[in-house]
Amino acid sequence: MMMTGFREVFLDTNVLIFATNSVSPWHLAATEFLQTMREADIELFVSPQVLREYLAAATRLNITGSELQLEEIWENVTTFKTEFTVLDDNDLVLSTLICRFIP
Repeated sequence: MMMTGFREVFLDTNVLIFATNSVSPWHLAATEFLQTMREADIELFVSPQVLREYLAAATRLNITGSELQLEEIWENVTTFKTEFTVLDDNDLVLSTLICRFIP
């Protein structure tokens, strides 16, 4: 997958769920996507909301089919916080985002 023209990517919760859930049918695609982003030196961003959603979804075993233990889920969140830039969740961030998409 060739990515050009951008240096930053905001990650959705689903990418994190699929990348850490080895039984997901999208596990390989998610892990390959993250690897491609790293190799292209693209900065990856998440928000506190994405991390909260990850915790909620990853702990719903009957929905995700994941066999992750609570300790592993928490370790994943800790890893995400060090590997990705965690954006502040405030009005300035929202205003900046809106300005990028609405001229």
